[in-house]
Amino acid sequence: MTFAISEPGKYFLSLNCRNVNILIFTIESDGEANSYYVMPRSEKNLYFLRCNAKNLKLTVSADSPFTGKLVRRRGIRSFGMRKKQILSSFLPRRKLRKIDLRSPGVSIQEISGFSFFQDTKAPDNDVVPALRIRDKAAVTLSKQDLKALQAEMLASLAKQFARKFDDCPDSGFIFLLNGEGLSPKSQVALSIWAKEVIGDPAQECGPAWDLLRSNPSIGAVFGIADSRTIVTPWSNGRRLEKMLDALGIDEVEIASAGRSPRCMLVRKSSLVALKALNFSGEDLTNGLVNERLLELVLLPLVKRTGALIAEMPTEKSYILQYEGLDDARFIIHRPLDSPAGKDICLFVGLLNKSGTFSPHALRYMQALRSAGLRIFALGVATGDVASAIDPGNDICDAFAARENSGYDFALWATALRRCPDLWDANSLLMANDSVFVAEDRLPRIIEELNRSVFDVTGLTGCEMENFHLQSFFIRLNRTALENPAVRKFWDQVVSWKDKFRIISAYEVAMTAKYESAGLRCGALFDPGRTLGGGVSIHQSIYGGKFCSKVILL
Repeated sequence: MTFAISEPGKYFLSLNCRNVNILIFTIESDGEANSYYVMPRSEKNLYFLRCNAKNLKLTVSADSPFTGKLVRRRGIRSFGMRKKQILSSFLPRRKLRKIDLRSPGVSIQEISGFSFFQDTKAPDNDVVPALRIRDKAAVTLSKQDLKALQAEMLASLAKQFARKFDDCPDSGFIFLLNGEGLSPKSQVALSIWAKEVIGDPAQECGPAWDLLRSNPSIGAVFGIADSRTIVTPWSNGRRLEKMLDALGIDEVEIASAGRSPRCMLVRKSSLVALKALNFSGEDLTNGLVNERLLELVLLPLVKRTGALIAEMPTEKSYILQYEGLDDARFIIHRPLDSPAGKDICLFVGLLNKSGTFSPHALRYMQALRSAGLRIFALGVATGDVASAIDPGNDICDAFAARENSGYDFALWATALRRCPDLWDANSLLMANDSVFVAEDRLPRIIEELNRSVFDVTGLTGCEMENFHLQSFFIRLNRTALENPAVRKFWDQVVSWKDKFRIISAYEVAMTAKYESAGLRCGALFDPGRTLGGGVSIHQSIYGGKFCSKVILL
């Protein structure tokens, strides 16, 4: 079922899901597609969509037939909707994790159901309310796969562990999945979560295996808490004391620990204490080891070896993946001569497959140069870096190209690292080709920059997350360039794989770090404000990056 949304606005999406176990939402916006698994809470489900982009497409699919409709909200909320939300705020609510999906230009939020007789206890189908699909392709589970997984997960973690411990080599990993006490629908959700986030235990591959193999200091990763009440796992206190003594674990630590997570991947070499006790799977059946006790000591045993335990990131972007600046090829085709005491612009622009800048970027650089700046053109290469074409002396004063890694911040940081004499400039303007400008009026903005009372001046500011100057146009004066905090900031930049992390760690954080160092930071214009009746700034989001159009009349 596909819904085409041509105009920005607010919408209600209602879905009737009588026999549906799992929904898949695919959001296509600004040339980017993001997909999510969504657990239907009940037979009738209602969602609120806030769209800030045009020509958005929402596709909803499921494992069983369903019906649905999308209605635009016009004006204020209806009386029925307001009454429902007001009354529900006064009654005990089920402690459900909120479904809140966010993609560039759109957000989708669940509107919780309301009933005078609703259960105040959280249902088990809240195990995985929503999950982003990592690799664009949804996990497919055949009935045979599902039956195999259900048979596996219905055995306790201790029984699974005991069976796999004997067969696993010392350098291997032990996968555990516990579906005890879950409904069939929640078992489906848990199975999908495990395959999507942890990986394929049959092939011993996937995100969790990759994470453990690339990080030897991590002994176990886990996910999905088991919220059931803990049952005292032992009756013979003396035997318990001896066993905990042998394992080197304090009884208080075990008593205060919650149930083991429903899904774990454990490095066997981090369980040396069990191996030292000559543990085997038969110890569960012959009574030497208590089943519930074994479940509770698994993660503490990993910690005792000095290994780390980590919750597995549910989204691929949450795994810290980055490269050093020097890992990407960077070639200076024409160096910048004597930047000391000059006003320099580090201009980042995308090179097409033939190795040239777009026409609007060339006009923009030429206008900046005419306004009195020396231009160091930095090209983001989509092809061979060595084949990038120099725009020429009429456009820029220097030219370099770098492989496409780390976005604008990595290219600016690389230029500062490879050309340290840039720090001797009178000022540095960092700009990129996301701006369209009336070139003949650009000198007015440069004049405003030269008169700015700020040490760090942006064209506009943004209130998303924390207030920050938007990175498409930021100027550092001599005071800022001499501040150690500024150089430290750029020395620590790396090439993140995730653009949202770049926005958060660099664009959003930069202003706060500069201000903490005593620098004065401010914007020439506020969003939506005009200067002298002739400047207007229109902003949008494209692919997670702020794009602006500056119109000078």
